[in-house]
Amino acid sequence: MPFGELYAVNFANGNRHPHVDLNGWGDLLVAPPVRALLANSFGVSEGLVLELARGEAAGTDSAQTALYLAPAGGIALDSRLLMRVTFDRPRAEGFPLDSHGEFAEEIERAQRSTGEEGRPGRAAEIPGSVFPADFGSTPGTLTVPEAWAVALLLSPGQNLAQPQMSIATCQFRTNGVRLNTPGSIQRDPAAALESPLNYDAYKGGYIAFPNGSDGEVDPPIFTLEQSFCGVAPEEDIPTVGCGLLTISRSWLEPRRDHRLFSSSALTSPLAPNIGALGVALAALGLGRMTVRLRSFEVLRNPEQ
Repeated sequence: MPFGELYAVNFANGNRHPHVDLNGWGDLLVAPPVRALLANSFGVSEGLVLELARGEAAGTDSAQTALYLAPAGGIALDSRLLMRVTFDRPRAEGFPLDSHGEFAEEIERAQRSTGEEGRPGRAAEIPGSVFPADFGSTPGTLTVPEAWAVALLLSPGQNLAQPQMSIATCQFRTNGVRLNTPGSIQRDPAAALESPLNYDAYKGGYIAFPNGSDGEVDPPIFTLEQSFCGVAPEEDIPTVGCGLLTISRSWLEPRRDHRLFSSSALTSPLAPNIGALGVALAALGLGRMTVRLRSFEVLRNPEQ
């Protein structure tokens, strides 16, 4: 049977109130940031901006800021759910390394900045940001490459800070953008959907088209989905899911990837049900990351 919409939020002007809420779950909640040097959220006309900074104090753990639902009584583990988030304008920049060199825990090697006068590419300053205007912009230094993601999370607890969750992510690395399913039983790495990583290609504006014409375009829209195929609590087997990522442009065919995965994160007796679900900005790299959320949906395949 087709999936039916249970819950939907349009983030325009920073809204977190659902326009579809069949089960009375209420507004999306803002989770306390986890291991963040700084975290913030604010509304703009097109959506809700999340921004996060991760510093050395996080160690090898990820930093996170999130929006979530924690339905009273949870959601049955045998539910077949589809979560979807749309977002645009992903952007990130690292810290200058002039005083201490590269960080040992970085996943990928730091690269020398190549912007004007040696500056790293600057994120557009957006009214509402709590970051200083010169954050991470010291000229002529090395900058730490970012490893960060927008994630859809299903948690056995009532928050999105559990050690085990069912996760699908759109991951941004120095070599490109990819779909990933951290913590799943499958360990093979996914190839980049787009490479190399170029944040300027995601901000919209004036571009030259391949056919020789030019014009103004909207920022590409990222659509990340996690399809969760649950199991009955008495069945002590991994849950199965699928992550899907689409990058859509008005002037190109969409780019898509999908990834089947299985996880023990919500397997009985660990979790009798789903305690919370939502969307997060999470980072393993050092620096500042921002993204503009456009919409969030939860759909359910009705019981047979």
